[in-house]
Amino acid sequence: MMRKLAACAVLAACSQRPALPAPTLPLTPSPDATFRAQPPPVEVTPLTPPEVRSAELANGMRILVVERPALPLVSLAWASQSARDSPALHERGLAALTARALTQGTELTDGRVLAHLRINGESPAISVGEDGTILRVHTPAAGLSVAVEILAATVRRPKFTPQGIQVARADQLETMLWHSLHVDRELRAAALLALFGPEHPPVTPFGRHADVLSFTQAAVSQFHAAHYGPDNSALVAVGAVNLEQIVELAQRDFGDWPRSEAPAPVAARPAPLASWRPVQGLAGGGDQARFAVALPCPPPGGTPEADFDLLAMVLANLPLSRATRLLRHEEGIAYAITARCEQTGNRGMFWVEFGVEPQHGGHALALVLDQMQRLRTEGVPSRELDLAKIQLLGHFGGALSTNEGIMKIVTTGFLRRQPPDDFARWIENVQTATSSRIRETAKHYFTGRVAIATYGPRDAIEAGLGQFQPAEWRPLPLQGDD
Repeated sequence: MMRKLAACAVLAACSQRPALPAPTLPLTPSPDATFRAQPPPVEVTPLTPPEVRSAELANGMRILVVERPALPLVSLAWASQSARDSPALHERGLAALTARALTQGTELTDGRVLAHLRINGESPAISVGEDGTILRVHTPAAGLSVAVEILAATVRRPKFTPQGIQVARADQLETMLWHSLHVDRELRAAALLALFGPEHPPVTPFGRHADVLSFTQAAVSQFHAAHYGPDNSALVAVGAVNLEQIVELAQRDFGDWPRSEAPAPVAARPAPLASWRPVQGLAGGGDQARFAVALPCPPPGGTPEADFDLLAMVLANLPLSRATRLLRHEEGIAYAITARCEQTGNRGMFWVEFGVEPQHGGHALALVLDQMQRLRTEGVPSRELDLAKIQLLGHFGGALSTNEGIMKIVTTGFLRRQPPDDFARWIENVQTATSSRIRETAKHYFTGRVAIATYGPRDAIEAGLGQFQPAEWRPLPLQGDD
């Protein structure tokens, strides 16, 4: 009884407590201090890239090696520029299904078949995208010979059984279901639809649900026979290994693989539509609006790629980037915003993504687009640019500190048909970037032709979009549906 009386007394006291005042904006006012008036100088620390040694087998397969002898570990990857989907909409997802099926039955040279393949206790990691397919494994240096042998058997001699195809299909459909629970991919698809029309570039390599169900064992076998071969492929090794050792092992396990002579497909670069509805809406619930802003950015290679990575830092990715200061600290209407130029072998897409209270969506969007315009007309002061360089090179340096990070960088560059040392030129382009060069790149690409996709409660979002062209709204589809 006494506990109940005490609880009632506490509740009564809380009910009589005066309401707290609204927070003062900006939410994080900076205290006065001399070092803020005269901040210390910023110095960009040089970043030295590792050396990539290369060779080529007689059948055309490339060998790319980064020697890091400090730890007795090796990261291996086989990458193919040809093992990727055709542009046909109904065939998307076949490359991913074929890659997943590789590990469900692999025939060794002695005739044994390994199901549910494991190397060093784990299945090869599989990546499939617009540029091709990658299979990655990690092994102690002492097991390198066996790992190369099994990796070669996996990509060369898969047994595509009905059971194996079914397991791979179930895994792909499960992944598609998981992605359907996250709206960001649907937002991107909606923005690409606005820019490029129904045949827009794929957002995921998984394809459509109905097509994945329809892919037969024969279709998977035919895809493997047509797209897997030594030409247009590479064996990448990073760790306690040298080039001569990998060439010897590759010659042993890949050397008698005949050329397919099939050229690696090069997709045409999509062109934005002549007329388009710039705002696409996906109606949904919740108390937040999600936005994705898209526009073309440069493909890989050259100074514009590095410039856009720096522009993304300045706009959204620094701890106190321009958009972050506005939306979070000064306006108090959003928590986080990100920007990124995502490149494939033939194109690039610049993405700006953020969540905001629905009634403030139009205001937040206007602030972001205004900052992009300011980058085009005003450029970036040298100190702000140096801070962006430090952050960008720091992230890249972290990737270069591990075998796996280096392997991903080298294999991605190979799939994009870049020279093995192209990331060294990217580092140099970042380090030598100037304010005037960054402004010229922004002037060329930030032309105002953007696509905008939003998700959330329609009425609340639409009320704040008055300054923009009316949105075209539709229900949120499931991932992979038409």
